[in-house]
This record gives sequence, C-alpha cells and structure tokens, in this order.
Amino acid sequence: MTPYWRLFLNALDDFMLKFLSVCAVVQLVIEVSFADASHRSTSWIEGFAIFMGVFIVATVGSFNDWQKEKQFLRLQAESDKDNNMTVIRNGVEEVIHHNNI
Repeated sequence: MTPYWRLFLNALDDFMLKFLSVCAVVQLVIEVSFADASHRSTSWIEGFAIFMGVFIVATVGSFNDWQKEKQFLRLQAESDKDNNMTVIRNGVEEVIHHNNI
C-alpha cells in the first residue's frame, strides 16, 4: 500500500496547486514589501489563506486516494480468498490457490 505522505506529495504535483502556490508566494512578497505600515501586520493573511487552501485540497485528495487504495486491497484480498480450489495431488486432497493449478 502506498504511504499517505507519498499520496500527499503526488497530490501536490498537480499543476493548479503548483500555480496557486506560486501565486501565494508572489502575493506574499508584493503585499509584505509594498504595504504601508498600518496594513503590513495583516498583509500576510491572503497569501497564507491560499496556502491553506492548497494544503486542504491536497490533504482531502490524498486521503480519498488512500481510502480507495485501502478498499481496493481489501476487495482484492476477499476475491483472492474465494479463488481457492480443492484438488487431489498424489492421492492427497489439498486446497490451493487457482494460480497454482
């Protein structure tokens, strides 16, 4: 099973999330650099909100992928369990997986 952190990094590899991250950095640099003194203490909020949006989207997407993979592996194990067959080899009855026939 793919680790959650790898699914999270794969989710961050999306073009739109990369684009939004670059926009957040640009917004932070512009707002913090060119804001007047009275606005400077809150100018970081918009860029931070964009980063939080990117983080939330990547977290939800990777969690959904992790859940799907977990369910697929569970269903595959259930399917493999049903693929056992009883055969007679050398006069002895054995239960084996259908791939071993």
